[in-house]
Amino acid sequence: MIKGFDHLIFWVNDSVQLSEACTAFFQAGFTISERLDAGREHAPNRQKLICFKDGSYIEILTVQEPDARLKHRLHKIGQHGDGWADFCLEVENVETEMLRLNAANLPVKGPTTHSKLLENGKEWGVKLLNTGIGIGHPVLPFLVEDTVGRHLRIPQSGIDHANGAVGIGGVRLAVDDLDLAVDHMSRLLNLTAILTTASDEPHAGQRFNLLNGHWIDLFSPDPRSSKLRSILEKRGEGIFSVVLLGHENGPISLYPNAKYGHVEIVA
Repeated sequence: MIKGFDHLIFWVNDSVQLSEACTAFFQAGFTISERLDAGREHAPNRQKLICFKDGSYIEILTVQEPDARLKHRLHKIGQHGDGWADFCLEVENVETEMLRLNAANLPVKGPTTHSKLLENGKEWGVKLLNTGIGIGHPVLPFLVEDTVGRHLRIPQSGIDHANGAVGIGGVRLAVDDLDLAVDHMSRLLNLTAILTTASDEPHAGQRFNLLNGHWIDLFSPDPRSSKLRSILEKRGEGIFSVVLLGHENGPISLYPNAKYGHVEIVA
């Protein structure tokens, strides 16, 4: 069973700008957390976290070594500016989902296991199933099952944010072929889409309602929507906007290089 959003990935293309990205999120009212993984200073990936009360989080991710960055599956997405790159859904059992997706004729990679020790010697671990970028339709998420220490993987401190954000509400994805993307997402989620609209989009899209009020929206450009067309031409199919849940409505402004980092909070 798919439970809902686990986390979003915000890609920073130049590792020296990770601090700049974190400062921008902090100035936008977010509390920045760090998971104290052992040996993290020398790990190829560097990340900071924004954790929410609903148990989900944002991962601000970069890759330190240029060669490793070029080989990363998300590098192409970030070449034209920092921003949203991928998202992950939490599931009860990865193997069960793999069998279901195989039966639905969707390509998958995995499951793969991943674990780390914290500096205090405690362990967290997950099983991952990749379905989207580099595997299947690029707007599909990847799936995660916690095997041990979810409360360690997602720090429980720093979940209060000055801007009032309490969790992930939904993601909006730009797609070339709406019917094709809806078909793939429907098979992955085992759900039927419904029509939806967005205040900054001139035409309707398709929404998948998940548990706990979470949702995934798909939009394709038409002649009146130059914003989506520009995103697709430069960055490809994927997230163009994130909606967080909170106490007040309003868009969040990030730093200039975060061209693809649109985020808003809705009550």
